[in-house]
Amino acid sequence: MSKLPQLSVSLFGGFRLLVDEQPHTAISQPQQQSLLAYLMLHTRTPQLRRQVAFCFWPDLNEVRAHANLRRALHKLRSDCPAVDHFLVSTATTLSWRRPATFTLDVLVYEMLIAQAEQETDRAHAIALFRQAAAAYQDDLLPGCYEEWLLTERVRLKQLQLHLLHHLTVLLAEAGDDAVAIHYAGELCRCDPLREQSYRLLMSCHAACGDRAAALRAYHDCVAVLDSELGVEPEPETQAIYQRLLNHGTIAAVAAPLTARSVALDHILVGRTAEWQQLLASWQQAGAGASRLVLIQGDAGIGKTHLAEALLTWARQRGQLTVHTRAYAAEGQLSYSPVVEWLRSPPYANLATELADVWLTECSRLLPELLTTRPQLAASPPLNDSGQRRRLFEALARAALLPRQPLLVLIDDLQWADQETVEWLHFLLRFDPTAPRLVVGTVRQSEISANHPLANLQQELHRVGWIQEIILTPLTPEASAELAQKTAGSALSKATLANLHHYA
Repeated sequence: MSKLPQLSVSLFGGFRLLVDEQPHTAISQPQQQSLLAYLMLHTRTPQLRRQVAFCFWPDLNEVRAHANLRRALHKLRSDCPAVDHFLVSTATTLSWRRPATFTLDVLVYEMLIAQAEQETDRAHAIALFRQAAAAYQDDLLPGCYEEWLLTERVRLKQLQLHLLHHLTVLLAEAGDDAVAIHYAGELCRCDPLREQSYRLLMSCHAACGDRAAALRAYHDCVAVLDSELGVEPEPETQAIYQRLLNHGTIAAVAAPLTARSVALDHILVGRTAEWQQLLASWQQAGAGASRLVLIQGDAGIGKTHLAEALLTWARQRGQLTVHTRAYAAEGQLSYSPVVEWLRSPPYANLATELADVWLTECSRLLPELLTTRPQLAASPPLNDSGQRRRLFEALARAALLPRQPLLVLIDDLQWADQETVEWLHFLLRFDPTAPRLVVGTVRQSEISANHPLANLQQELHRVGWIQEIILTPLTPEASAELAQKTAGSALSKATLANLHHYA
């Protein structure tokens, strides 16, 4: 077997390709670079050819789009023969292999962040975050403009902001104020309209005793917001400024919340990979890639614990969450999880924020709206598909009211009624770029071929809007670790063996 070539690709700040450590410049067209990037960034599962063709040539019919894809792949192989060692092509799918001889800066970047967020030693976490920050040289392929790439670019930009913020706070906690100021400045440059970054920079300057620099940071914030948006800083930013004027100091920088902020030691035993998949999906959704995640497994295997950990983690970061469930006894009670969803705290102002025409439809399921808004017209009976679609749209508009990213957990989705499942499909199609992540826990053994959820899974797989996380029983080693962490002490081998046997 011939030796695999070394392939090193960089996508941050522009396309750079090394083959066996030598620059390779033949792949020079933006669409070529974008296609290669797409294949490299979608390595978890094979990509359907028709999906890739539609992604790059959405305005062409299927035959012409497939022909363009074949020509583009042929040119990739011709211009860079090393690609053939990594690209796996079948009649219906395309996939990219990731042997040890392949490196991609984006994958390295995400791996470093994941390691840093799991690190319990602050010095090690700082070192990993700094390596990741250095890897992000600029935005992802700034010269390419395909829609899929714009979404990925935004996601990675948000991830970089998250990284810089955490790194700055960790450095400030460690007393390394000068370096903290450097990264706080990078944070402001990365997104000049993000007020939280200026507040952090002001805090870092104040911690060093440099009141003048902290005040300058405030005035920079004022100038940018006025120039770009025509608005004043938020009250929180102005309050920090006033404290600086009056007292010369402000409170210490607040500690960041990382994956360890939730007590995850028990939950993550044997589930680290699944946790990272959940975090990645939430980050992608927050960047404008709405999707459904199904956590599948037998009863008692830990589906809800894992999903609730993500809810807690998000709440600790000030993000909006909703927790609802379906019940076996309510199988025929239409829309029950949706009703609970729209009665949750993020929708407290539903009656004043949604237009009357949609409130009228929502009042079919939320009759309390008629008490709050007695002038609403009575809803006509649902006699045809057009009226049903209006109800679906009204519920979707209501669900999308919060402007912030929203994380929704629906427990025991296998028991949801057909209307709820069909509405979920409608919601995801209604605005695919909404920053929403719906997580469902599912006993897959209860999903028959004609179950509404089976059809939803099939349809969402076709367009790439679903991720399935399958929980399997813990290994004996993981069971032992979990048991001893729960007990708080060492257990005998016989006890551990019995616990694993009956788990």
